[in-house]
Amino acid sequence: MNNPIDKNQLDAIIKNSDTMPSEAQREANAFTKYVSQFEIRISDEFPPEENLIAIKGVKVFALKDLVAIKAKQKNGKSTAIAILIAALINGEWGAVSRVGEKAPCILYIDSEMKSRDTHLLLKKVYAMAGVPEGEELENITFVNLRMMDTDDCRENVEKFIQYYQPDIVFIDGIVDLISDFNDVQQSQEVVRMLLYCAEKYNTCIAAVLHTNKDTSDHNMRGHLGTILSQKVSDVFECVKDADSNIVTVKCSDNRHEPVPSWSFGFDEHGVPTPADAYVQQMAIERKVESDRKKAEAREATERMRREAAYQIVEKAGVSGLSRNELQTILMNKLNLGKSTISPIITAMIDDGYFAPGGYNGNLIVKNVMGF
Repeated sequence: MNNPIDKNQLDAIIKNSDTMPSEAQREANAFTKYVSQFEIRISDEFPPEENLIAIKGVKVFALKDLVAIKAKQKNGKSTAIAILIAALINGEWGAVSRVGEKAPCILYIDSEMKSRDTHLLLKKVYAMAGVPEGEELENITFVNLRMMDTDDCRENVEKFIQYYQPDIVFIDGIVDLISDFNDVQQSQEVVRMLLYCAEKYNTCIAAVLHTNKDTSDHNMRGHLGTILSQKVSDVFECVKDADSNIVTVKCSDNRHEPVPSWSFGFDEHGVPTPADAYVQQMAIERKVESDRKKAEAREATERMRREAAYQIVEKAGVSGLSRNELQTILMNKLNLGKSTISPIITAMIDDGYFAPGGYNGNLIVKNVMGF
């Protein structure tokens, strides 16, 4: 039998009941606690970003970030990814270097190529990273999902990230995670899924997507490309020069510090080689050639204007003009400004076409060619 509650206990219960929150108050308190976890306050402190890669000293590919790599078809994106992975393993490759002493855990998910081609890419990575033949690295995993349907491919991406716990994930390509890259809802869902995975599993996800087929259009394909470009921290584009076969990787969009471009080419055996020096030299030569053509064009224009000025003076049929009068005539006839006409008159005088003399502060120019 339960002991009866005495009067003092009963009075305490009644008194406390007056101060107990109501159901509505409890719900309000619970909601306040829920929304507060999403608030950003000025007093909040965040640790510095942990970047994995540096391009010419500029740090990129941070943990918890989503990055995009885009290119036209057959423009070197797979080789660019291989170079990034090789640099992460070896410490550096050309202009690309690893941030930190220890090589990170890397996951490469291929949904485009045949398994044989994925294996060839892995071999290329090992060769560029200087891994001894026969050695198998434990911190790098390549998987091929080409045979999976869209739904399975999308579901397994998160499963693989959860299982391998990589620091960085390359998904080549993200378009195979949805059935229609022009479907807004599907595009939003897959991008949100990648953002969720990056945050939850503390990894950097680099999603690869082709650009539109039009050679002048460098936007990523469909609504998927539009939504992806809005959510990523950086967009890297691979562009191949048709004449030299050099591929330049440039950061076309970035959320933080501008990122330098870097380039690579291929030797006689098809092995990737750094090409920044070559590209810089080509840029210098192109500028020299461009400046030469501009100078020739300027000289041709000036020569044409002087010849036109000679004809105008000869047709005027006068033996002498002040410089101001001549300037006004040429400005009206040639439809040019004072700053353009003045050096033409000076050049005509330097050519000996006129004999200068002074009169009331004006330069008198007199025809000495016999008309």
